[in-house]
Amino acid sequence: LDYSDPTAGVILDYDNGDYFYYWFGMYSMFSFRCSNNVQMPAVADVTHYGLAGYMIYLDSVYACPKGKCTSMM
Repeated sequence: LDYSDPTAGVILDYDNGDYFYYWFGMYSMFSFRCSNNVQMPAVADVTHYGLAGYMIYLDSVYACPKGKCTSMM
């Protein structure tokens, strides 16, 4: 997310999924954003990304560096 700001969270990238058409492999990216939310959210923001991918946004305290909780973004 932002290498200069560790409170921005982390992105996990999963690729090499099933093929979309003949040569595009499906992929998903999970963006865990730092927030005060201590429970895994029941819903997430999802964005279609590129031709064959999805970005899933989840806000969680577990995406924050130790002792650096921020307010909800």
